[in-house]
Amino acid sequence: MPRPRRRIAALTVGAALLFTVGTSVQAGWLLVLSSVLLGAAVAGLLLPLRMVRGVSVERRAPEEAFQGDLVSVELTVRNAGRGMRLGLEIQDPHLSRTRMLVPPLGPGDRAVIGTTRRAARRGVQESTAASVRSAAPFGVAQASRPVAAPGRTVVYPAVVELGRVPLIDLAPTRDSAMHTAPRRGTGPEYLGIREYRTGDSMRHVHWPSTARHGQVMVREFEQEHTRRLAIVVDTWADAGEEDTPLDAACSVAASVAFAALGRGHGVRLAAA
Repeated sequence: MPRPRRRIAALTVGAALLFTVGTSVQAGWLLVLSSVLLGAAVAGLLLPLRMVRGVSVERRAPEEAFQGDLVSVELTVRNAGRGMRLGLEIQDPHLSRTRMLVPPLGPGDRAVIGTTRRAARRGVQESTAASVRSAAPFGVAQASRPVAAPGRTVVYPAVVELGRVPLIDLAPTRDSAMHTAPRRGTGPEYLGIREYRTGDSMRHVHWPSTARHGQVMVREFEQEHTRRLAIVVDTWADAGEEDTPLDAACSVAASVAFAALGRGHGVRLAAA
């Protein structure tokens, strides 16, 4: 049901006054004018329903974005109905609530509307519908109808390019610390001596042990590990809709992680 505006009350009151005066003075033209005003009020209450019918909306948005970025979102509005569609307004909540005015659409016409929005909230932003509204032709009531317009954009935390960070360069945590025992591999760290196995390099033969045991013995090395940085994010302080403390924490964590990866460090991220 359309939502009446104040204008419909003015038209109704005006029609009632003209009818009362016209009846009192027996003036036919006042009765005709009263009928016109009343007809406009009734038509203005019903026609907006027709304006929002048969309208479809298709959204094109990027699949990924970073928080704070300006993102281009394009809407294609089509008129699949028979008559003209006037005074259309689209309200789209994807990424950030945006209001757009649509030019008049004839039967089968379409309008492509480009918008630029700020990706204000991190995380998966999913929208299922947009709202189509119209108050045409007289503006006395507004009809609204949800229109399916699925969209999904993953908004990552804002990443700031960092210079030299001593915390990263001096990170003492290594991947080997994640295990209770060292792993065998081809790293530079000496682990022990064992019997020769098929495929072992002759460069690793330990000749003193070979002579002592009477069989070929080779040196064994510990697996080489890259430095790994552990980043813990406290998710408790996630209050508000935009630019929350958790948003800032996620941005710092992402920036440090990118800087560490660029310097060859492994990164482990944990949320608490």
